[in-house]
Amino acid sequence: MATATTCPEDVIGQELKAALSGKQDILSVYMLPTDNVLSVWVGIRNDSPQARRYVYELEDKLAVRYREVLFEVRVVPVPKGRKMGDFISGAHLIFERAA
Repeated sequence: MATATTCPEDVIGQELKAALSGKQDILSVYMLPTDNVLSVWVGIRNDSPQARRYVYELEDKLAVRYREVLFEVRVVPVPKGRKMGDFISGAHLIFERAA
């Protein structure tokens, strides 16, 4: 019987969702894997310094755990009334807070 393998991007996406969805200042997370890098965009409200620090600390932890993956994480303050999807195209939605 064959077993399905989970690619690191899937596991990383699950970890991002679990770690970031509980933070109220995090509005959404998008991810785009390419051959060379795993790009992640995190939408935050009010340009929260605490949210920025949390996201970049999480990036450091993931980079240590997944040494074979090159991360590029962007934190984007999302203006009230807009969604991160207005600014990002082609990336996969990992998490979005309900309005």
